[in-house]
Amino acid sequence: MAGSDRWRSVLLAGGTAGMALLAWFIHITQPIGAVNVEGLTYWGGHWSLFIWHSLFCLCIALVVLAAALGLGVTDRLLANRVIMYLGIISYSL
Repeated sequence: MAGSDRWRSVLLAGGTAGMALLAWFIHITQPIGAVNVEGLTYWGGHWSLFIWHSLFCLCIALVVLAAALGLGVTDRLLANRVIMYLGIISYSL
């Protein structure tokens, strides 16, 4: 049982760290309105345009998998009454 909790924690930490690193990478390499060293902007054909989204989705999938496997942190966060109430009324917000 303790081994599976460790894997869930690794999934959660890896996904969260991956999203933070990818956000940092896109901020450093492609500031808003800037052109990088090669002269390519993000939307103008920079290689990160083709890879970044897939990697970010993989990190999100790791976090969702950790939540689905029932990690204690995610259980406490998602089973919180305030969060559940906001989820119920979120359509009307």
